[in-house]
Amino acid sequence: MRRNPRHIDTSWIDRNGALLCLGLVLLAGVFYDDPNFSVYKRMAYSLFAYLSLFVILYFQRDKKNTLGDGVGSTVNRMLNIYIVFIFLNLVFTYYIGPVKAVTLFNHPLAFMAALTPLAIVVGARAEDRQVWVVFLLAIVFILLSFELPKLSKTPYFIGYGCSSVLIPMFAMSLKNRKHVVFAAIMLAVGIAYSLVSEYRIIALRILMFIPMLAGFWLIRRAYVFKLIMLVVTLVSVIYVVINIEAALAMFSDLAGRSNVDHTDTRTFLFEEFFTDMRPFELITGRGYLGSYFSPYFMNLMHQGDMSDFYQRFSIEVGVMELMLKGGVFYLLLSFAPILYVAFKGVLDDRYPLYVFAMSIYLFVEFIASFIENIPGFDLRTVLMYFMAGTIIKKMKTI
Repeated sequence: MRRNPRHIDTSWIDRNGALLCLGLVLLAGVFYDDPNFSVYKRMAYSLFAYLSLFVILYFQRDKKNTLGDGVGSTVNRMLNIYIVFIFLNLVFTYYIGPVKAVTLFNHPLAFMAALTPLAIVVGARAEDRQVWVVFLLAIVFILLSFELPKLSKTPYFIGYGCSSVLIPMFAMSLKNRKHVVFAAIMLAVGIAYSLVSEYRIIALRILMFIPMLAGFWLIRRAYVFKLIMLVVTLVSVIYVVINIEAALAMFSDLAGRSNVDHTDTRTFLFEEFFTDMRPFELITGRGYLGSYFSPYFMNLMHQGDMSDFYQRFSIEVGVMELMLKGGVFYLLLSFAPILYVAFKGVLDDRYPLYVFAMSIYLFVEFIASFIENIPGFDLRTVLMYFMAGTIIKKMKTI
């Protein structure tokens, strides 16, 4: 007897995919609170992460129909190319060896991170109310982290991970105006949390998002001006990266805080990375288990500081992390669907404010990848691709 084709569309996992995908990733992040976390937390993280990954992979079976025509069709082709690449890179990882399978398939910054763009398909099937449930759960963890900074082994880390929901929550609130005030208050809470926890990137993301949203929306019907603003924004980011100490000093003055750390913790990473990587490795990367040598951390170890090893498995800047694990092709293919959807959402004035705002959010995440945003199987990375899928869904209805 043939199975009813509608059975797939009405299954429990299809109806609750968004809640399962994001909720399980959020719970996994609660247990991943330190690079050296205990074996019990590692097991809990792996359980929730693999359950979420199962949901993501489950939705791939109908990827083409889910993403649809137009923008979705182009993204589908991008994902097909990307899938071929990540498995070729997996073969390359085994070829250059040696390979520790447990690390390769269990570490959030290894092969699992390469599967996060597939969350676009889950986002394209998401129901708003399910996404809001995850957002509110994340808010609870942020508020708890205010009062219980050692809720995780690394103080404030859980709240830092959950803070990635603040901007997309505000963007989605613009569809239903009764949620806007609450979402705006949560942005203010996010800035306060950034100051308390000293995770500067939280405030930087919000402070990039607000003027970009306002500025682009004011000229939403002027295509050329929007392109000019994008260029100006990217140039400004490059300036901030080059002059990070001066930018942080200005931020602390505006915030009225004298205890904000102005230390440049990024420039030396760029210098070390590009010094250690050979030219052809910038193209191929070093595989999902790739690492690089850091003279800075070797010097710290010689001084008795054992906080990090000098042969580093990851690097704090997102764009360089992608190049370390898969070269320039990994970098380009990872961001191609994000940037394509974001450009469509910003440059086409047919779309309403909430789609526009979600597209600006994707630009902010891309820009932040030049400062931080390590791509991993975590809430921030999965949510970024998930929201790209949600934008595609909204575009199909307009």
